Amino acid sequence: MRLISKYSKEDRLKYISHLDMMRTFHRAIRRATLQVAYSQGFNPHPKLAFASALSVGLTSEGEYLDTIMDNYIDPEEFSTRLNAVLPSGLRIIRSVKIDVKNPSLMSMIERASYSIFIPVAVKELAAQIAAFLDQPYVLVTSEKNDELKHINIRPMIHWAKPRLNDHSEQMVDVMLNSGSKSNLKPILFADALFRFLNEDSSTMNYKIHRLDMYLLRNDKFVTPLDLVEG
Repeated sequence: MRLISKYSKEDRLKYISHLDMMRTFHRAIRRATLQVAYSQGFNPHPKLAFASALSVGLTSEGEYLDTIMDNYIDPEEFSTRLNAVLPSGLRIIRSVKIDVKNPSLMSMIERASYSIFIPVAVKELAAQIAAFLDQPYVLVTSEKNDELKHINIRPMIHWAKPRLNDHSEQMVDVMLNSGSKSNLKPILFADALFRFLNEDSSTMNYKIHRLDMYLLRNDKFVTPLDLVEG
């Protein structure tokens, strides 16, 4: 049996690394006495996988855990038992059963949406974001294997929209490429946007929150929960 679980990672846990998150779920699975399938070989490990790693310092309400079970369990019971042992700040929102023949969730994810809190007042934000998106090139510098590369991230930005939160603070919601095929870290987008706005992001206490992830299914972008069987 294969389960996809959507979970949230709150502010108090935003500096927990990807590896520590995996260890946390391994411990929670054992404490909840859930019959997760194990790999074969010299060093068996639980068949758990994340859809996409969340960068340290970010919060989220749209993370996904991919789990292979040894036996049947009601998805709602799986969520309840895990939530009873997970630390404060981690919560399973919903679990669904999917076909085990689906490809790995990591390989299917193509986009992710984020909300970025802007701690400074920006005049005519909507017009400035429109001008930012009108650029054919948005160049950023990325370091990989000790080599600096200049990358045009504009094709990886699908849309960006300003809004006000419940406290009338300025936010920007954005949809970016995400996953194993093409991935744009939201911090690179945020830094490029703040440079365009003539704001120094290195001195700003801005926050990034992942809203959800998306995969292409029948020519439509849906969330992993939409893979539910039946």
